Amino acid sequence: HLVKTGSEQSSILCLTFTEKAAGEMKNRLEKKGILDAKVNTFHSFAKEILEDNFIESGLGRSTKIFKKSSQMVWCIRNTDRFDFNSEHIELGNNQVRIYSAILEAVSNFKEEMISPDQVQEYVKTNLARLDSQDKEDIEIQKQLKFFNKLNEFNKVYIKYEEYRKEKELIDFDDMITKAIELLQKDPVILSNYQEKFQHILVDEFQDNNFSQLELVKLLGKHGNITAVGDDDQCIMKFQGAYFGIFQDFESTYPCDKVELSRNYRSNQNIVNLANQLLDPIQKRVKKSLFSEEEEGEPVTVVRTPTDDGEVEYTVQCIQKLLDKPLKRRDGTTKPITYKDIAILSRRKAEGQKFAKTLKSFGIPATFVGESNIFSSPVILDLLSFLKIANSPSSSGAELFRLMKSHGISERNVAVITNTAHKKARYVYDGQDDYVLETLRKFEEFKITQKTEIHELLEQIDNVIELSNRSMVSELVYKIMMSYSDIYKKSLNSEKASDKKNLILLNKFYEIAQEYQDIYPEQPLSDFIEHISILGEFDIEIEDLDFEDTVNVLTLHKSKGKEFPIVFVTDLAEKRFPSSYKERTFHVPEELMKGVDRTIESAQYHLEEERRLFYVGMTRAMNMLFLLYPKKYAGNVNEKNPSQFLLELDYENNPLIKIVDFEESDSMDMQSEDVVDRVKADLQKEAASAINQLHLKTAIHRIIELSRVKHFEKHGNFDEFDSQSVLKINID
Repeated sequence: HLVKTGSEQSSILCLTFTEKAAGEMKNRLEKKGILDAKVNTFHSFAKEILEDNFIESGLGRSTKIFKKSSQMVWCIRNTDRFDFNSEHIELGNNQVRIYSAILEAVSNFKEEMISPDQVQEYVKTNLARLDSQDKEDIEIQKQLKFFNKLNEFNKVYIKYEEYRKEKELIDFDDMITKAIELLQKDPVILSNYQEKFQHILVDEFQDNNFSQLELVKLLGKHGNITAVGDDDQCIMKFQGAYFGIFQDFESTYPCDKVELSRNYRSNQNIVNLANQLLDPIQKRVKKSLFSEEEEGEPVTVVRTPTDDGEVEYTVQCIQKLLDKPLKRRDGTTKPITYKDIAILSRRKAEGQKFAKTLKSFGIPATFVGESNIFSSPVILDLLSFLKIANSPSSSGAELFRLMKSHGISERNVAVITNTAHKKARYVYDGQDDYVLETLRKFEEFKITQKTEIHELLEQIDNVIELSNRSMVSELVYKIMMSYSDIYKKSLNSEKASDKKNLILLNKFYEIAQEYQDIYPEQPLSDFIEHISILGEFDIEIEDLDFEDTVNVLTLHKSKGKEFPIVFVTDLAEKRFPSSYKERTFHVPEELMKGVDRTIESAQYHLEEERRLFYVGMTRAMNMLFLLYPKKYAGNVNEKNPSQFLLELDYENNPLIKIVDFEESDSMDMQSEDVVDRVKADLQKEAASAINQLHLKTAIHRIIELSRVKHFEKHGNFDEFDSQSVLKINID
């Protein structure tokens, strides 16, 4: 519209929340011939401001980003420097949880543009005020506890900022706050941006925090701002989303409001039920939401005796739905596929349980979101090479893993490891375990696969030699890409598991690069310790649209997505909505900026849980299943239905149909056929050997495959002739 009415494309700035959203916006604009409009996430745009004005900001393209995973490792490795008072913070076995909470609070304080010095002054003033109060008063005790904990938090915040400045690092929050500081102190730079961008459009407005709004206000002095958002989808408070942002915007700018009431995704029954869910929210701006899609089937509430039953029902339902015709939003009718289906859980653990069970039934399923990437087989293989390179003589466990992954038989591995154990009966961590030394003497043993072992030893020696002349990121890259087939074997596959392996390997390489940027002089052993600490917590990995797999994700991760068929799990009392727990560290109300600022309360938590359920429900286009397990493992008593189901009067609501599912005594897991599994393993090992040019090993695996094929045809190995496999007419 702006371009059609005469605005220059280059005068338009579009800001959104995620890289994926920015990419989608760019693609849509390019299809309409709009190539010069500026489309960025808030963080990338702010970083650009700092880099383009490096003389004034002091930050250039060489400035490194301090990401959450590295922040966590830094906290854990520097615990002694914080000098915590154990009366107020006792780390114990909870250091990952405590540091996660502290770093989340660091981010929140930065979003509010509150420095460690300001926190220190605030704590000092309030502790002095409380010093003369009655210490027996329970309210005074609560305040003392809060301010003492805030003081302990600030010890980390102070050291964090000192370290970041010393190493010339910035985190994602710094990008915004430092861009604001630059624009505030330099009116010439600010004027340049204000003149350049005469129109500002902000997407997903409800997800933005206070500092992001301040950046928009600085740039948009002219008032030509369009903010698009939905307060009913404000579910990112834990990431600093500013709930009063719409009110703040309206109090700053005289503006017109346009209500986008039509839901283009969900059918009428789903939209109408979702509307009923939102009614109890106080201060909510009422909307006349509607759908012009088909009325659709009633929403299904499934009651199961146990939490195992909700999984069993979902498996059976997916199996029945698969390949049935479904009318699509584009007017076509196509069979239902796995990728049409999503399972949404309140917690990550429940989602991972669903994904694991679906796979055991032969249903391809992918859990999307944070995960411990260092427990995945492909990363363990890569780590094995790194640990062997770092300490060849004490990496028996890693050598055992590589022998197994290279197809060395259990008997041959046992001969080598047992011989080594006789030499090193009592080995402590870091001592010589003689496994590599024994492996090098493989010719002396009565074992098979000597060619394969020789090729593996060559590979290990090449990696050890490479480690002596390479920096960490180069070593990781070359092991992945050329010194092993770790990357290649997934690159040439269409399987969802292999596509995920590529994501994990790319993430590991990104971690190695980030580590090298921050610690360029540190040895490989320090990087391995860094990885060991990272393994204590989960890491966010990028989303990927897999070809044909059931998507399993948390409700938070589902935001912005859509699926024809959606299952929402665990709609039971205290499961969803989850119980309210006050955050250990948070920004005090007195320090908050903006309008309508209150700290999180039980009521606010319930409202956000309600909006989260609304987001989950409205991911569904055609069919929505709400699962209510009455009993959970380890619990004697049945749970009541979720408060949300009761409020919807689910037993009498005409928009809902109820299914009472009777689960079986034991879920009949479908196991893979043994022969198929053996074939799959041999095919994988043959491909791996070819990728690494271990040609003799490849030939051996091909012969074994021929043997299995013979067995499939004849039911035995009689008359199998391995030589016939090798009789090839080259011509």
